[in-house]
Parts: sequence; structure tokens; C-alpha cells
Amino acid sequence: MYSSVLKDKATLLIVLLALSAPLFNLRIVASITIFDIFTLLACAIFLSRTINYKTVLLLCLFVTSVLVSEWSGLLADLTSGEKKFDSLNILFRYLILLFVMPYLSYKLFYSDSRVDMKIDLFYNSLISSFFCVLVFNIYAIYFQLEDYFLFQRFCSIYENPNTAALVLNLMSILFLFNTRHPIFLMRLFSYVSIPLTLVSLVVTGSYSGYIIQSIILSIFLIKTANFKVVIFIGFVVAALISFDLSDIDEESQVLRGLSRFAGLVTIISSDDDASIRKFGSADERMKSIESSLEELVTNPSYLFSGIGFGNVEALVESNTGYRTSIHLSYLQLMISIGGFGTIVYLFIFLRIFGKIKRYFVGNLAIQSILLLLTYLFSGIFVPHTYMSFYFAPIFPLLGLYGVNRNHG
Repeated sequence: MYSSVLKDKATLLIVLLALSAPLFNLRIVASITIFDIFTLLACAIFLSRTINYKTVLLLCLFVTSVLVSEWSGLLADLTSGEKKFDSLNILFRYLILLFVMPYLSYKLFYSDSRVDMKIDLFYNSLISSFFCVLVFNIYAIYFQLEDYFLFQRFCSIYENPNTAALVLNLMSILFLFNTRHPIFLMRLFSYVSIPLTLVSLVVTGSYSGYIIQSIILSIFLIKTANFKVVIFIGFVVAALISFDLSDIDEESQVLRGLSRFAGLVTIISSDDDASIRKFGSADERMKSIESSLEELVTNPSYLFSGIGFGNVEALVESNTGYRTSIHLSYLQLMISIGGFGTIVYLFIFLRIFGKIKRYFVGNLAIQSILLLLTYLFSGIFVPHTYMSFYFAPIFPLLGLYGVNRNHG
């Protein structure tokens, strides 16, 4: 089916990008990954002299917002030498997400009439790559490899349990919707990946991951009424809930993740706000969010100027005593680069979202909407959604930004 497609350089790059996107641990230097190298290669191959002036205007507005915010952070005496690299790195990542990836997605997926086949090829390759990550997850969990745990919570290859959980959330959508894939191997990968994903998710101990996964499963079951998957998931969830924690050694790497999962029902049923906030880092995160909102009220100039990407942690620390980012990407963007830059970010994604139902139908439309909504919703919990392993599942959708009404 794909033999003729793979002879084309565009579709070969589609496969390479899909295979490398989840593999964050394959870094060349610092945070530069294999995926970044393939992205650079694709940009070099599909470099175009055609300029969309509206996009250039958005790019200029975004970069200007960042420059103004860095100057504002310097005037506020928040900028430190060690954080300048952080600002440059984050700016680089946002430029890739907002301007490079939509361009590449358009060139790779929407340049000819084989749109559906190339999107299918991308997702098949992504599923296959992440299936290997899931197999490794089970290996790491079973043998309790310390390098892949953080304070007795599983973080897989992503160095943070909450990051791992949200990646698992996004990929679970693809596994769920591909349980009816026409290719047997993809159906097999999807069915096997569902329990592997849930097991990996449970030991991350991520409350945000649990909440998002519950919403994903509910929407999927309502929208598709796939009774085979309903029964299958019900069996897996029942097995996880019935797991006896008393058999786990106190020194076990998986203990804290499993304990947080077991305590989830207690947290949800609690009417005491204080008891909810004392779990994990909830209190720390709420204080960072509250202090940031207060900062916007007392310093409304931040709505226009921001304080720079690399200065948010210093600001939060000065107000709360905690050196942490704001675990709410939209608020962090507002504090970092001001309102104009944040509007550019939201405009691009809202434009893409508005085109999904116009160009996609059936399961692909439902899958795409759920993927994009989950990606945007995950920004409520993490400020780093510009990383490749987060946006990989929505990469084929980003090209819709450049698709017009006359597109075939």
C-alpha cells in the first residue's frame, strides 16, 4: 500500500519525523533531538520563496513581543545570565511550533491529493514508534530502573512524571481510534498499547494525567460506542483498581505512583479544599498561579510587555518562595511575552481548529478534534507544550493553517 508513497522524499520525511518525535532521550546536544535534525532537513528540502504576508506579520508580532518582554525583564532586574539561554531555547521552540511545523505540515501532507494516505502513514509510524516506548516502559517498571523514576514516580524517557502522563494521554487517543484500523498490525499495536498505556500512566502518579485520561475515555466511548473496546478497557481498569498495594515494598520505585492513584478517589470525594491542595505539589502550583494573577492586577503593564521567557521562575520565587514555572501555559505565556504574543499563539490554533470539520470527516474528524482539544487542554497543567513529543500527534493538523477553500 505504501511502497509507491515511500519512494517520495516528502513521505520518507513523514516517516522519519513520526518515528523520531516521541524519542526525547535521543538528543544530539543539550535539548536538540533527532527530531529537530529531521525538521531542519525537511526545512532545507522544502524551502520556498513564496511568502504569506499575513503569516510574516504574525511572526513579526510574536518576535517583537518576545524582544519587548526580554527588555522589560531586564529593566525589572529579573534577567540573569544563566537564563538568557533558556529564553532563546524557548523562543526557538515556539517559533518551530507556531511557524515552522505548520509550514512543513502543509508541504508534507497537503501538497497533493494523497492527503489521507500520508496522514495515515504518519499516524501508523507514530503508533509504531510509541509502541516501542511503551514496551520499554514495562521493562523499566518491572525492573524498576532508577533512571526512569523521579521520587518513586515513573517518568519514562521524558524526565518528569507529569510530562510522561500527558504524552500518554495524547497517544492513547490514537490507540483508541485505531482499534478498528484496516491493517491487522495496527489494530494489534493499538489493542496491546491500551493496557500498556494505562499501566504506565498509573505509576506516573499524575493527577492531571488521570483526569485527562478519564475525560478521553468518556468522550471516546460516547462518540464511537465501540463495545469491544469498552469491555476491554473495563477489564484493564478493574484489574488496576483491584491491585493490592500491601504487596509493594516500601523501597519500591513504583510505590508513590501507585499510592497516588489509590488515593485519587479520596481526593475527589473530599469537600475540604485544604486537604485537596496538600497532595503532591498542588499547593505550590496554586500559589504560583494565584501570585501570577495578582501580579497581572498590580502590574497591568505585563499584559503588554511581559517579563521574558526565562524570568518567570524568578518572579514566582520572589512572590511565593517556590522556584517553579506557572503550570498553566496560557497564563505563563501572558506573563512571559504579554497579550499580543499570546493572541498570536491562540489565533493560530483556533484557525486550525476551525478547519478540521471542513476538511476531515468521520473518525478522522473526531480523532483530530479530540487530539487538538487534549493538546490545548493539557496547557492547563504544563507550560512546555512546545516540545516535539507533545505536538507530534497534532502535526498533520497544523498544516490546515495554510489550507484555503480552493484546496483539492
